[in-house]
Amino acid sequence: MISKDKAIITAIGAISGFPETLVSAAASQARIAFNQISNQQLRSFDQGQIIKLLQTTALLVADVSTGNPGVTEVIRVAISMNVPLMIISKNSAIIPSDLSNYPKYTYDPSSPAESVNRLKSMLVQFVELPSNFRGNVASPGSPLAKKVFISYSKSDTEFLQRLQIHLKPLERIGLIDVWVDTYLRAGDQWESEIKVAIANASAAILLISADFLASDFITQNELPPILQNAADKGVRILPLILKPCRFSRDENFQKFQAINDPLTPLITMDLGSQERLYDQVAQEVELILDSGSNRDRELDDILAQENNRASL
Repeated sequence: MISKDKAIITAIGAISGFPETLVSAAASQARIAFNQISNQQLRSFDQGQIIKLLQTTALLVADVSTGNPGVTEVIRVAISMNVPLMIISKNSAIIPSDLSNYPKYTYDPSSPAESVNRLKSMLVQFVELPSNFRGNVASPGSPLAKKVFISYSKSDTEFLQRLQIHLKPLERIGLIDVWVDTYLRAGDQWESEIKVAIANASAAILLISADFLASDFITQNELPPILQNAADKGVRILPLILKPCRFSRDENFQKFQAINDPLTPLITMDLGSQERLYDQVAQEVELILDSGSNRDRELDDILAQENNRASL
């Protein structure tokens, strides 16, 4: 149990007023200090500022409804620092599966009083049992750096399925979380879920073909944010050329090296060569994971430096 006068709740990622009011009201009723960090403030935070914020935070309440990359980064650092964490969202399907070990709360803007009461109960539970809000994470900080988004045309589903077979061992041991639109279920808000999946991805595998390039949905809804994330956040893009197409003449892809030579698309290869190429994609993904591990080690170094300063 922790003392309420020492418990500071920091809420991040609130959208359009309601979640901020919700957490503030619940914290007030539970008589726990509350601190709200707006999305605008979050965008200006560097890693050192995130660490300092979390060093004074007893519980991080993170709203993942919008797939804000800044929220994802704060969550990653919080997990690395073992800061207690609660995930909230307006839609339970949006909550990333790799955060399943943490307490989750889905709020309903149409029932504010009920939402406040339920959240207040969870905050009281945090004061009584803060250890329940730390999750069971075997490798601190790593899950959020390992999401892989696959973009493909429905005409190329057979190639997608074979690639998934090669990626499955990495999923099984928890190294990656692959997202494809086949995971969507009836009733899901598919547009928002695709946006969230793209925003959270550390890598995007593009299964390129004439059908892929001809798809209005892919070129208008998936490619723009994927390419923007590559430019802004360093998200790795891995194009796999399935069939003859104008990939090498498309200006969108001029900066990106394909897994295979565009003049030798996968469909022209024998079965053994195709399997080697799928395995090469899996190897590239593993290299990205190694890069993410280096990032975590850099974070550990920063944390050690901050702790040394605090002890002086």
